[in-house]
Amino acid sequence: MPAAPSDDERVCPVCGPLEGKTVRLDEEFAPGIFAPPAHPNCRCTTLAPTELDEVEVRKYPGQPRDEKGRFAPGRQPQKLPSGAYRAGTIDPSKVKAVADVDTDQVVLTLERARHIMRRHPGTLEKYGPSVPSVLADPDVIAVREGEGRMAHYFKRNVLGEGLDLELLVLLHTKQDRPGYVNSVWTMFETHMEQRLKGLEVVYARPRR
Repeated sequence: MPAAPSDDERVCPVCGPLEGKTVRLDEEFAPGIFAPPAHPNCRCTTLAPTELDEVEVRKYPGQPRDEKGRFAPGRQPQKLPSGAYRAGTIDPSKVKAVADVDTDQVVLTLERARHIMRRHPGTLEKYGPSVPSVLADPDVIAVREGEGRMAHYFKRNVLGEGLDLELLVLLHTKQDRPGYVNSVWTMFETHMEQRLKGLEVVYARPRR
């Protein structure tokens, strides 16, 4: 993720050199600094990787940009929450029994990515490329009573190793705060049939 210090005369000697520096989620921007704030009254933030801009360019190939790379006036792509990766899309019709979802977009925030790396080491690196396919074409979607808008997305034998992948997705509905989208809450390897014993299935893809 790249650092983005505030661009004015008040930028301090600590944050100024970090502008544009890109690190992995588990790396430091500088000794002892994993993310803003770097000090009291720090005004810096972090941005999602530049690959997100490339996704938007492919989605709107004819949309012009200005000299700073910003979209020119006209149709704008759906904005991502600050510090979020585009994870993929879901089919809202598959979860209509759970919630009245108002967008098909799904993101993974930096905070949840760090959570996954702490609680399930290696999972994000191993299964990250498979996340879009799990979201778009799950084998099973299930819910647990009392979890509200949380949906469990399952994919069988994702990498051919006999293990299944489970994604917990927090769904965004028409009644929720505008401007946000669905979000991956966590993900981990599992044995789907065992996990489903405590869940209610709301969608199951027909076996081919």
